[in-house]
Amino acid sequence: MRDDSLTFRDLIVRVAELDGKAKQPTAPDQVADLPEDAYELDRIKRAINDGLREIVRAYPRWRSLRPTLSITLPYTPGANNINNDSSMLRLPYNYQIIPLGEWTAVAADGSNNVGMLRFVHESMIIADLARYPTRTGVPRYCSLEPVAPNGKERRNERRMMIRVTPRPDRDYVLQGQVQSQVVELVEMEDRCPLGAIHDLTIIDAAMYVLTRNGADPQKKADYTTRFANAIEASMGADREIAPERLGTLEDGTVIGDNEDLYKTALPATFCGAEVTF
Repeated sequence: MRDDSLTFRDLIVRVAELDGKAKQPTAPDQVADLPEDAYELDRIKRAINDGLREIVRAYPRWRSLRPTLSITLPYTPGANNINNDSSMLRLPYNYQIIPLGEWTAVAADGSNNVGMLRFVHESMIIADLARYPTRTGVPRYCSLEPVAPNGKERRNERRMMIRVTPRPDRDYVLQGQVQSQVVELVEMEDRCPLGAIHDLTIIDAAMYVLTRNGADPQKKADYTTRFANAIEASMGADREIAPERLGTLEDGTVIGDNEDLYKTALPATFCGAEVTF
């Protein structure tokens, strides 16, 4: 399907026109172009990216920022396993995510080994691995935490790791929904992950950023109102495309300090049938 969202260049030109900084055409066959002044171009680029951050801060639940992610957890430790331990996997640089709800762990070899994967605090994972150091099986509990860079890694980028228990008894694919971070627009052909329906909101957000500390109080008031209305319209549009859902199905069990992680599942009744977690 074609992506009709505006590129970074498209956004810059539109914002520059509103700000009076676009390069104006000098012939009938020309169109508005990027600002010629390097400072003005940089100022508008920063305003667009700051506007994106304002949009996400105002409403973090954008559906396009909640994709389903798949991560392969290997049985045999490889280069991305920390300390050669199959329970700890270093994620790629661009995986700046927050897990949402429970995930699934599915055996990569096509066998029937499948389990639900619940995210808990890393201290619980560490304690369980220490209590049962040789136990393997379908991963049932997981934590996501930042990992300190080693000497070979870029120190200017955060990196995350996944820690699971028990250690995998074969290769597994971990799959679930995540809250991702907005990727900063850098290249002229970059497109915002929010999608075409929210492009006008990005423009209003950028103009809000440009005028909020400006000398013209009327412009500040106008674009503050425009951005508030635009973000409300975008939030409504985002909610409209959300699928119908019944709610969260969970057992609600609280794990005590001295309880085994694997002795907390309780049956529940769903649509008249008993379901065991």
